[in-house]
Amino acid sequence: MKANTEQLHALFKNKKYVDVIEICEAALSHLPDTYALLELAGGAHAKLEQYEQAIRHLQKALLIRPDHYIAHSN
Repeated sequence: MKANTEQLHALFKNKKYVDVIEICEAALSHLPDTYALLELAGGAHAKLEQYEQAIRHLQKALLIRPDHYIAHSN
């Protein structure tokens, strides 16, 4: 399943965290330094209490955009 970030945000809002993770992981295999994908995957993992995976994604997101507030707040 392909999705743009708007669709991913809608899935996240609708608590479809597993779908968000699957789509983000697939996209990250081709675009590993995409902040939005890392932030969404990290947030979805956190919602599922998969904290090690959440931290891994959010730390990488912070390396890409250290000044961005969303990755800091998750």
